[in-house]
Amino acid sequence: MVLNKFRSKSKSILTYLILIVFSMPIFLGFWWLINTTFSTRTEGLESLGWTLSNWSFLWKSPFGPEFQSIWFVTLNTFFLATVMTDSMGSTG
Repeated sequence: MVLNKFRSKSKSILTYLILIVFSMPIFLGFWWLINTTFSTRTEGLESLGWTLSNWSFLWKSPFGPEFQSIWFVTLNTFFLATVMTDSMGSTG
């Protein structure tokens, strides 16, 4: 009885350990992605300074005033997706 509980518990621990090991690259990738968006420069997973300038495209056009802002493009994409979804729903 005790041996069965030990086997069951060790099997459960081993399962979680395997899941954690194989999930770590995914979590590290997301950490790196988030870290680099707020960093001036990175070395590996370490940030060498913090900044919000990587997000400046949200409040000013990165290519000059002759190009549309990201908000207009996003609104246009949302509008197009809404119209296409509605038109597909009404034909079926």
